Amino acid sequence: MNGIPKIFIIGAYGKAVYMSVPDFHKMGESVIESSEAVCEIGCSGVVRAVTAKRLGYMAELLCLTGDEDVDNIETFLSRKGIVAHIVQFPGQMCSVKTVVVDKYNDVKATIFKGGPGQISRREVLAFEEDIRSCSALLLDCELQSDAMYMAVEIAKRGDAKIILTHDGTYSLDKEILDKLWLLMIEERDVRKMLRIRGGAEPSDIAFGLMRLGIKKAVVLLDSREVMSFENDEVSLIRISPSQTAVKAGILDILSAAIAVRACEENKLSECIKYGCAAIAVNSGKSGVLEAIPYKNEVRQKL
Repeated sequence: MNGIPKIFIIGAYGKAVYMSVPDFHKMGESVIESSEAVCEIGCSGVVRAVTAKRLGYMAELLCLTGDEDVDNIETFLSRKGIVAHIVQFPGQMCSVKTVVVDKYNDVKATIFKGGPGQISRREVLAFEEDIRSCSALLLDCELQSDAMYMAVEIAKRGDAKIILTHDGTYSLDKEILDKLWLLMIEERDVRKMLRIRGGAEPSDIAFGLMRLGIKKAVVLLDSREVMSFENDEVSLIRISPSQTAVKAGILDILSAAIAVRACEENKLSECIKYGCAAIAVNSGKSGVLEAIPYKNEVRQKL
């Protein structure tokens, strides 16, 4: 690894459409005015891998695709400096994401999960050595549960930090939760996981996480605030995400930045501070992936 720590990401590869509008359309209406429309390669795994690489770390991405040309995918990711491990399932579609952002920076997104849910224990084992050598393993809950457990077990043998992002696709296994360094989750998903109906106060969320035995967690409450939970202590942190972070996915850039910082720092508060700086950078570049910040841009925000 030439002395450079490596982040290993298991997550979605796919296509993404991003659109900026003055106001969200109502039922039965069409969007007739857009100040920006971008269609490019994206989705969570790619965004996280590009972020980790831009922040100065090696990035490896294990993803699944269907009928797309594997050589073209490898070439695209290689140009971004990412080592790609692609599992092909002919007849499957890759993930597709549509994101619409209004003038208030609020987001409406529709995601077709596509292939990542098909990644099984066998595919994870095929890249055992690559996972074992990582400094941090960044997981997406689209994985099958036995594949996730296997990836966590392999990474733990190499003493990696395990960071899991949860999207509410299934109930998390206690054996997996016990091995995590950090759980990252959106409020709507933590409410589903904890079976909390209606709104939830940060204290309710913290109590539920404690019951599950989770020691460290970051909860994205909305696009302007995150909750940090560590050693039974709760902190609320205001965030100022850029348009890039809103379109690409606040949790995707935040989780990758935290994974990078966690390779050097055990204190969660410092990792979150770094992550918040990463999502605040507004480079002004066109395209979502091209606008993901570099290390020097994040430093200027700290």
